[in-house]
Amino acid sequence: MQWDNLIVEEKTWEPRQPQDLVKGVPDIQSVPDARPLGANVYVGPISVATTAAAVIGQTSIPVQTTFGFYLGAKVGCMTDQDGGSVFFTTIALAPVGFNLVLSSPLPYPMASGNLITLYKASPPPEPGLP
Repeated sequence: MQWDNLIVEEKTWEPRQPQDLVKGVPDIQSVPDARPLGANVYVGPISVATTAAAVIGQTSIPVQTTFGFYLGAKVGCMTDQDGGSVFFTTIALAPVGFNLVLSSPLPYPMASGNLITLYKASPPPEPGLP
């Protein structure tokens, strides 16, 4: 008779596998000093898409939002020239509503959905400070 109560020939008898008798041990994987996750910090450039096409010479560009853009900020405007060349300029007026006013007129047209990217993401200067 074998360990599993089967009657077998002596030449086919097998002892019980020792691993069958091993008892499992709980594997506690929790962190002993857990802390909540910190706030997400976005470190990439701020980009916004245009909401309408812009023509050569235009300086007021309609965009989805002006959040993060400020007077004097350096921006890059993706144009329709050469498969999306970037035209660098600055913001000429403090953003109001959904328009960005550029300090230089566009040298090439822009399609709706092209990106305007903020390249110098420092805080805007405070009024009255040199």
